[in-house]
Amino acid sequence: MRIPALFALTAALVWTSSSLGQMLLTGSGSAGGSAAPPSGSCSQSTAFLGRAGSIDTAHHNAYDAFICNGVTDGWWSKMDAFYLFGAQTSSQAVLNLVQSSFGITSTVMPAFVADVGAVLDATTTYMNTNFVPSTAGGHYLSGSASFGVCKIPTGGGNSAEGVYDGSIVTQMFWAQSGGGTVDVFVNNIGGATVTVPTAIHLWTMSRTTSTLMTFYQDGSALTPTDTSSATTLPSKALYLGARNNNGSPLWFDGSTLYAAFLGGGLTATDVGNIHTRLHAYTGTLGTAQC
Repeated sequence: MRIPALFALTAALVWTSSSLGQMLLTGSGSAGGSAAPPSGSCSQSTAFLGRAGSIDTAHHNAYDAFICNGVTDGWWSKMDAFYLFGAQTSSQAVLNLVQSSFGITSTVMPAFVADVGAVLDATTTYMNTNFVPSTAGGHYLSGSASFGVCKIPTGGGNSAEGVYDGSIVTQMFWAQSGGGTVDVFVNNIGGATVTVPTAIHLWTMSRTTSTLMTFYQDGSALTPTDTSSATTLPSKALYLGARNNNGSPLWFDGSTLYAAFLGGGLTATDVGNIHTRLHAYTGTLGTAQC
């Protein structure tokens, strides 16, 4: 009778010992958990981290530095939505860092690679920001608006990010099959055509007046600018990885998207600071794409 009892006691001790060792090695469980508490160095960071769920220390610190440095720079207060697709998990990748509204959804979601981004297939995948400029009620206005993406413009075909509601356009249309150009529009049907390299950069459209929209590669303004007048705000949601063509996705993208944002008009200094902070965020996680 003592042998089974001794066996059970021995098994229990082995299980306890191995489980404790695993917790100490992996940081799982209560013996050595490495998950950082959901608090940040500024209230904006704390609010996001509270929505992000379980997150490790490296990503906690990277998010905290990105958000709080943006607050200090001043551009964070102009944002309605900011997405960092190179996240720890796919559930965190679709979150809007700025607020609980305008999270990413899709009927055909791209694959998310941890610490890299959203990998699009040029055929069916896209992301709906659920941000409708005409009703969002934020910083994005007719004469003061910005839209940015970090990506490598893909060669060999046309692709787009943005929206066309049947009359008004906000989009980047990448005409790679036409020789590496991008047609950029913010709240109008005028736009400008800019020659761009096929390389990874932060691409930003910023309308700062009703008659001036500037397109940036990282922190540098490109020419020509768009001096055609802004009209009204698009009444459909902006898409990433395709254009929302009055309710349906069109011109699917085959690149990897690392980040994207929407908000009010940005100065050249704002755009340069966003690029600096993005580069630091991705570099901290070992993949300095933007």
